[in-house]
Amino acid sequence: MSVRNLLVPTDFSDASLISLQYALDMARDLQATVYVLNSYYIPINTLETDYVADQAIWLEQARQRALEEMQLLEDRQLKPSGVPYECMVQPGPTSSDLNDAIAEKDIDLVILHTHDSGGLDSFFGNMYTYAIRHAKAPVLLIPDGSRYRRPRKLVFATDLKPFDNPKPVENLLGIARWLQTDIVLLHVHESREGLSPKKEKELQQLQGYFQQQPSVVLQQADDKEEAILQLARQEQPDWLMAVSHHYGLLEGLFHSSLTKKLARETDIPLLVSHE
Repeated sequence: MSVRNLLVPTDFSDASLISLQYALDMARDLQATVYVLNSYYIPINTLETDYVADQAIWLEQARQRALEEMQLLEDRQLKPSGVPYECMVQPGPTSSDLNDAIAEKDIDLVILHTHDSGGLDSFFGNMYTYAIRHAKAPVLLIPDGSRYRRPRKLVFATDLKPFDNPKPVENLLGIARWLQTDIVLLHVHESREGLSPKKEKELQQLQGYFQQQPSVVLQQADDKEEAILQLARQEQPDWLMAVSHHYGLLEGLFHSSLTKKLARETDIPLLVSHE
């Protein structure tokens, strides 16, 4: 797997500019193309009107505002970068536009900022949660203060749950192989007696996906979030990565408190692929 096509959703906020700059720097290094997506929409309260004509006017106004903002983004950030890019302005909802763009442009990686937007109705509140749970491509989450450098060391955090679908693991490891990175495999367990036979078997199966055996760190801790944070501080990886399970531990961690702690306390990007 290569990393040639990067998708950056944007609402033109300062937070989205951070992820865009990271993507541009990454694209310059990897000779990739950046696709910038904005999904404009009509506020929910305006949809309650009985006047179809009014809805059409509001939709056109939203489209024009989005086109103007995208033009400013091109002039200020995209054109000066010298990186190949394409802008996409689409009517919402953002969630469906995301996977449509992934399929249409053969996207290898979605890049989002880990901004705590403070509301479920905000762009990043919706997009961030949707991308981790449903994106058809791996998602790289960029915290404040993170500056792109080609990753040389990754920490793969795993809860050693069986995979219904091996594709997310293969996607993550494919990116790691293409970037020629070293990988540390991390599992944090609560039992003071070590891994159970079942977990030992899952560890062996997971290691089977690696072409070269990774370093393995098994750590006992009652607080899994703090243990992952501590290892991130000690190992200083360029990226932390994980598979997000349906209703699993890492899904909860990676779109809630752990992500916020990592964003607040480190500058380590998070690479997530959804099962």
